[in-house]
Amino acid sequence: MASKVLLDDMEPWLDLQGKVVMVTGASSGLGRDFCVDLAKAGCRVVAAARRVDRLKSLCDEINSLSLSTPSSSSGSVRAMAVELDVCADGPTIEKSVQRAWEAFGRIDALVNNAGIRGNVRSPLDLSEEEWNNVIKTNLTGTWLVSKYVCIQMRDKGHGGSVINISSIAGLSRGQLPGAAAYASSKAGVNTLTKVMAVELGVHKIRVNAISPGLFKSEITQGLMKKDWLSNVAEKTVPLRTYGTSDPALTSLVRYLIHDSSVYVSGNMLVLLCLASLFSHPSNKGYARDVFKWCRESRNVSQFGITKNGESAHHGWNYRWIVGYGHDAENFSVRHYSSHVNNKGARELTNKVLRNIPESVKVVEVGPRDGLQNEKKTVPTSVKVELIKMLVSSGLQVVEATSFVSPKWVPQLSDAKDVMEAIQDVEGASFPVLTPNLKGFEAAVAAGAKAVAIFSAASESFSKKNLNCSIEDSLVRYRDVALAAKKLSIPVRGYISCVVGCPLEGKVSPSQVAYVAKELYDMGCSEISLGDTIGVGTPGTVIPMLKAVIDVVPIDMLAVHFHDTYGQALSNTLVSLQIGITTVDSSISGLGGCPYAKGATGNVATEDVVYMLNGLGVKTHVDLEKLIMAGEFISSHLGHPSGSKAATALRKVTSCASKL
Repeated sequence: MASKVLLDDMEPWLDLQGKVVMVTGASSGLGRDFCVDLAKAGCRVVAAARRVDRLKSLCDEINSLSLSTPSSSSGSVRAMAVELDVCADGPTIEKSVQRAWEAFGRIDALVNNAGIRGNVRSPLDLSEEEWNNVIKTNLTGTWLVSKYVCIQMRDKGHGGSVINISSIAGLSRGQLPGAAAYASSKAGVNTLTKVMAVELGVHKIRVNAISPGLFKSEITQGLMKKDWLSNVAEKTVPLRTYGTSDPALTSLVRYLIHDSSVYVSGNMLVLLCLASLFSHPSNKGYARDVFKWCRESRNVSQFGITKNGESAHHGWNYRWIVGYGHDAENFSVRHYSSHVNNKGARELTNKVLRNIPESVKVVEVGPRDGLQNEKKTVPTSVKVELIKMLVSSGLQVVEATSFVSPKWVPQLSDAKDVMEAIQDVEGASFPVLTPNLKGFEAAVAAGAKAVAIFSAASESFSKKNLNCSIEDSLVRYRDVALAAKKLSIPVRGYISCVVGCPLEGKVSPSQVAYVAKELYDMGCSEISLGDTIGVGTPGTVIPMLKAVIDVVPIDMLAVHFHDTYGQALSNTLVSLQIGITTVDSSISGLGGCPYAKGATGNVATEDVVYMLNGLGVKTHVDLEKLIMAGEFISSHLGHPSGSKAATALRKVTSCASKL
């Protein structure tokens, strides 16, 4: 008993009996940790967030706690949930604050924890929408919630404490590459904290900010299991570890709520264990390397830690979540890698990647080639919205639909309606598939400005897929090409089964070259070489490409790989090394071929863009928006995305906490 009294005298903030605390962003991560800890300290908690379902489970957890405090009988309510969207307008937030105040009749302390990290982008790549979203959530939301809570504190005359959860990103010593909006918002929070402290002190309202560094929480626990992140903590933090919310953060929050901190206001309390102090012996390489920006200011270097006179890079690139690589001094590095920056490594890398093009055109075939193979018919409105989302991501060519007989491909029977709906969509071209002159005329009547024809390098496949021989199909397409030429409409030629056929097996490169030459001679502006059943490997793709390049200019060729055997990205990479600059892909890996049994989806557009970003190749495509488009169509189809990159990145970002 005596020891407890002594402990209470030394650390009075362990007991916060009678205090009512409102915590924003309470549904997960640090916010949830704060709520549970404060409840254990005797506080009554108003948990506020958008996710009301998670708030209910949080409040149930708190109200079921067995607390050893005098006023906490088994039936007493210790926590109540209030729906609060910090991105809402002022009047809406004011109403939420009023409900929070009425929950227990007062608020003694406010913990502004709600916030978002946003995408990792350079200031030149950051969109106005992203900027506004981060600023509105992190800064404007903090101000509005504080405003309406502090008005109540002032009017009721009992004062209180406001605690803003900021970040080291808002400090001059901790500005992070790729975090322009986030760092600016947190710097704004810090300034707001100081101004409010000065102006609200007369009302006995204290305002402080806590700036945590690398902390483990519910949101980041998945990340903390990664070896590479442990390496970062060990190399850049003097204590050789990352922080935990309890007790480092929770104790500080308790102290700032307790009356013993009555003379503490206007402070920026930093919790990062010197990790961002460039002069610290552990960080000699950090200050020199971390702010190097690469091609077009899009890429930032990895952490460089000096050891035995060499610069060892430990695979933590702030660009890794969107696949950007690192090409300073012509040295390309994949994330999650370790390398020694020496001449031999640079020479090897340059040799391997020297023929990779500066930019690549990505042709999106999902709305046509992807959806035609789905059992579920997609509503026209969903197709149109998908196309718009793909265009908004930066894709400049989106194959919209196919004017084939609804009898053979019923999934695309609404081709005319789709074309009518996208006539006013700008920023991309929308080629459509036309199997014959009749289909071409229907496409033109519907407003098509570009068309595509499809042949095969396999005689058996041509007869099964097109119901005619290769020669007959070429005769048919010459009529289409001639009609298109008269209207100045570009024609794209597809060749199926360029390395293998489900009926004949291996396909001769010379046969592919023959069909490609015929399409070229009839006036096709671009010829796409398709591995329809996905059996190709670099060993079979290279001789095929060599044969075709001998008869068709390489800048008129595109590659179209399916990922049946997991070889699509490998085949794409070797095609780039040979000089191909146009790659077909399908959002979420949708697709296959109705007439090729066992042929799984096309290579996912997200995976292609992720790889190209890692190579430093320009695509002008926003990967985050691309992933959103993939999630949109996958949800309507009722199955998960076929993109490995999208799936992995979503798992990472779902548990990523602000740094």
